[in-house]
Amino acid sequence: MAPLDKLSPIEKQVYDALPSRGAHTVDEIAMLAALPPHQILGPLTTLELAGMVVSEDGCWRLRRRR
Repeated sequence: MAPLDKLSPIEKQVYDALPSRGAHTVDEIAMLAALPPHQILGPLTTLELAGMVVSEDGCWRLRRRR
């Protein structure tokens, strides 16, 4: 099972809202995910703990694969 297959629907929605390059603020991710900003931080934290995203300077981006 791929890591994305293990995500809840809201985690997948948030993950899909992140750009393939660069980073977005919580408000930008919320707008792209069509969710209220207060529903974004929980899934982002889960994705960060899973090693899938990184928070830098108040913005979030996908973790680069090596």
